[in-house]
Amino acid sequence: MSDIERRIEAIEKANRRWRHAVGLLASMLLIALTIAIVLTIAAKMPDKVAEVLRAKGIEVLGPDGNPVIELKAEGDVSTLILSGVGQHNEKGVALGVVKDVAYLMLAKHKEAPLFWAQVDDAGASLSLYDGRPGSQEPRGVVMRSVYPTEHTLGETNITLMRGWQKEGIQAQLSIQGPAGAPSLYLGGPDGKAVSLRVNQENGRVEFLDESNKSVWSSP
Repeated sequence: MSDIERRIEAIEKANRRWRHAVGLLASMLLIALTIAIVLTIAAKMPDKVAEVLRAKGIEVLGPDGNPVIELKAEGDVSTLILSGVGQHNEKGVALGVVKDVAYLMLAKHKEAPLFWAQVDDAGASLSLYDGRPGSQEPRGVVMRSVYPTEHTLGETNITLMRGWQKEGIQAQLSIQGPAGAPSLYLGGPDGKAVSLRVNQENGRVEFLDESNKSVWSSP
């Protein structure tokens, strides 16, 4: 090997050593820069997660882009609504507070509550319906208890309903006052009605008309 060849080989070896050294230095600088960035971001992050999340409303969207969970507060109304679409129709759960009324509702669709529980300043109620929309006069059972006050004796009743309004009462078992005797009301779709009670003085069974007058009593 000539002297020139030996010199060229030595230069090539030196170049390879420099390339390795430069690559190693660049790798070390990249690692150092990454560590510095991570430490800087960590230094700017809060020491702990915020304990309170403040918002006027929160929505969680389903795969179709529609809200499946809604949390809202507007004026005197605060609601939490969960909804989903079943095989035939929409299902939903609502928990809310409207002024002095707190309620829980389970529905088959928006117009047909199946279950309704309510607490208010006057008392509490529990309602079960068959799921028909309002236009089809849903049938239901309503249990209601009203607290006694200085102006009222209080009342507890179980009512069979046809529709949503009080005019749709078909039958009702009721107790009024702390010492009141139970009475049974029987009505019908044509508005005819009669009430049944036991006279606490003589023990007779009495039938009363719509004006609460006795029309018959047992011997």
